[in-house]
Amino acid sequence: DCLSLESFSPSILAAGKRNIGNRVRSVSVMDAANVETAIKNNGVREQIVLTSFYGMTGKEKLQCEVVKGLAKEGVSALVIFHVEKGLTGADSEVIETAEQVGLPLTPLNRSWTNFYTATILKTA
Repeated sequence: DCLSLESFSPSILAAGKRNIGNRVRSVSVMDAANVETAIKNNGVREQIVLTSFYGMTGKEKLQCEVVKGLAKEGVSALVIFHVEKGLTGADSEVIETAEQVGLPLTPLNRSWTNFYTATILKTA
């Protein structure tokens, strides 16, 4: 249901389709520069995590470790925004990792400043 919200439009589900029905109880914003902090602060069961991976820009291996860790903790989905290359611009390795661990992943080409607020208000 969350993907049908206006703040996710247009969106695609790039990975994790088998778990698209995950329950969502909360939303968090992740902007950590390391794997441990990202998982510690955002690895909450039944939570959607919004991120730009800004603290890990160009560090796809770290991003993949975060995806694995969040999935292990039971996060409902991961939304990556400010994707510069368009809706499929999230690194293919990150998408493949999300698919392997069954974490629904949606890259968004969103740059508007109200994205966090709009998304949190609509999903809360």
